Amino acid sequence: MAVMLAKDPQKRFHVIATMRDLKRKDKLLEAAGDTYEKTLSLAVLDVCSDESVKQCINGIKDRHVDVLKPGPVHTEFEAKMMQDCTVKVVESSRPRFRNLTNPLYSPIVALKYADDTGNLSVRAFYHMLFNMGSVMHVSMTVMKYLTCGCLRSRTISPN
Repeated sequence: MAVMLAKDPQKRFHVIATMRDLKRKDKLLEAAGDTYEKTLSLAVLDVCSDESVKQCINGIKDRHVDVLKPGPVHTEFEAKMMQDCTVKVVESSRPRFRNLTNPLYSPIVALKYADDTGNLSVRAFYHMLFNMGSVMHVSMTVMKYLTCGCLRSRTISPN
């Protein structure tokens, strides 16, 4: 996500990617390419250390941060919760959200399952939202009219 925002053709975003150890920056810099030091910069940040947070914020120009997005954090509790919830859904005779409730999301959901990394759906939605905003607005309006309640097919459940 950081690299995608940094590579915005209109250069609307300045991304500050943070990590505890800058020795692990190679993959990020490879993906960022020529955006490094233009629209993407790196900073050291250990979120467990108040001193590190203060140093990072003081190192930011104008000390202004618009959006803060944490990276992936995987804990034993989170893994156990996902496992338990997955088992409950699989064992349930009528799990919630078994069927897609809003057909307007179908194209994005299809892209999500077409690419294991999830990049395809994120990039498509980003492109539609920022580069083709007016076209997206018109197409969403048309899709709303086409999928009104009278034309929507009813889902038949085995129960």
